[in-house]
Amino acid sequence: MQGANLRFAGKDVFLKSHGFDYLYGAEELKTTVADPSYKNDWGYYDDTVLDEAWKKFEALSREGKRFSLFTLTVDTHHPDGFISRTCHRKRYDINGKANQSFSAVACSQENIAEFINKIKASPWFKNTIIVVSSDHLAMKNTAWDELNKQDRSNLFFVLRGDKPEEQDLLAVKRNTMDNGATVLDILGGDNFIGLGRSSLSGQSLSEVFLNMKEKVLAWKPDVIRLWNFPKEMKTFSIDTQKNMIAFSGSHFRLPLLLRVSDNRVEPLPESEYSAPLRYQLADFAPRDNFVWVDRCYKMAQLWSPALSLSTNWCVSQGQLGGEQKVQQVDKAMWNGKTEFKDTVIDMVRYKGNVDSLKIVDNDIRYKADSFIFNVAGAPEEVKSFSGISRPESWGRWSNAQLGKEVKIEYQHPLPKRFDLVITAKAYGPNANKPIPVRVGKK
Repeated sequence: MQGANLRFAGKDVFLKSHGFDYLYGAEELKTTVADPSYKNDWGYYDDTVLDEAWKKFEALSREGKRFSLFTLTVDTHHPDGFISRTCHRKRYDINGKANQSFSAVACSQENIAEFINKIKASPWFKNTIIVVSSDHLAMKNTAWDELNKQDRSNLFFVLRGDKPEEQDLLAVKRNTMDNGATVLDILGGDNFIGLGRSSLSGQSLSEVFLNMKEKVLAWKPDVIRLWNFPKEMKTFSIDTQKNMIAFSGSHFRLPLLLRVSDNRVEPLPESEYSAPLRYQLADFAPRDNFVWVDRCYKMAQLWSPALSLSTNWCVSQGQLGGEQKVQQVDKAMWNGKTEFKDTVIDMVRYKGNVDSLKIVDNDIRYKADSFIFNVAGAPEEVKSFSGISRPESWGRWSNAQLGKEVKIEYQHPLPKRFDLVITAKAYGPNANKPIPVRVGKK
């Protein structure tokens, strides 16, 4: 159970193929939550999700059957986090100033503690095991500098209803994959599952292998097979209303990059936790077949300049060392087929494609007589720019985390007289305020 959309990063596909009977996300909860309009950028706030989790815990417990219930919180998500309206503590100060990320953490732990305490106070706690775990370290947020002054580690602890007073700290080398095996061990099952080993009675693979990260990356193809992804991709359809691609009975949210081989299709989604798709494509081998569905401007800079300012969906396919084709998706429901040619690999072309894919957004240049903020890069006349965030469908934010002001430097001096037209919206305290503009030193 979570407040965000289950289709994000293929989570629904993974969970359905790993024994989960019921999944609840933003779409599934909108008919049961008290206030469907009470949402943040990701979905429902943590207090709403935990209220729904409590109702589900209560209902399942009354049935008197064994169950497992998982819930995911999101209000501490970078860069600022979100503060639920039910929190009593909505502010956390650092050096005398409110810090949004720490404020979100203080609020989130209040929600989580309240949820745990309700379970502990219930008549079912004696037959319940509560597991609290983080999925990864905090990513770069507005508390980043303070966090990096401390020793950082992922959180994992267990509260046992059959031993409510027991407290024990195990200082062993382990990783998050050991969490499931440890819980399974507590429940009376095996002390291993997948790559995980119980921290109570087993030895973590992090102790066995000093290069655990390299090992996991080497095992990636075998791990991906466990997701039950399709084994072939001959035809596909794109729904531009739902932003989805479908092939071989599976559905994935766009944008998406696919590595296609004779007996395996590897989907590579774009998310907060992965590199942009063009950077991921740059890691492909010269002969790897790919299908890349994304906004046209992201791929057209390389292979279809006429579409380099289009924010519509496009499909690119081919090989980095061979031929590439770009097609614009021009219908609400668009059908396509894979077309990979067995051509001679050109290593010069391959290197040129890889270098172009790796160009950072701010270094991309396009032909236009104005700055188009909803695509990457800037007009050719712009030498550099700073203080604005990444492109979104509507444009970009001016971002105080990146710079105190938006600064645009041109290759050549501007004419003495020119018209400046700014199309913008303001948010919060900046609404209805004049926009100060400085040209040169004036």
